Amino acid sequence: MGYTYEWKIKGLRKGNSTDVSDAIIGTQWTVTATDEADGIAGEFNGATPFDLHTINTGSFTPFSELTEEQVIGWIKNTVSGSNKATN
Repeated sequence: MGYTYEWKIKGLRKGNSTDVSDAIIGTQWTVTATDEADGIAGEFNGATPFDLHTINTGSFTPFSELTEEQVIGWIKNTVSGSNKATN
């Protein structure tokens, strides 16, 4: 048995630079872990900033085309050090 995790975006903050417009520079999120054996759940709220000046303009995705899944992937990579076992 293990845990299931559900991630949700609660808020986004955008910023602009000379190279990009409406880039995500801050996130607020929640992850809920549920014990598969007994159904008991716990919730953690977090916030993850992103540096506007480190955005790869070659692979930049416009805000209107972003998906929640994509942004959650960025958050997971930041908070878990890209470790798939903790994602």
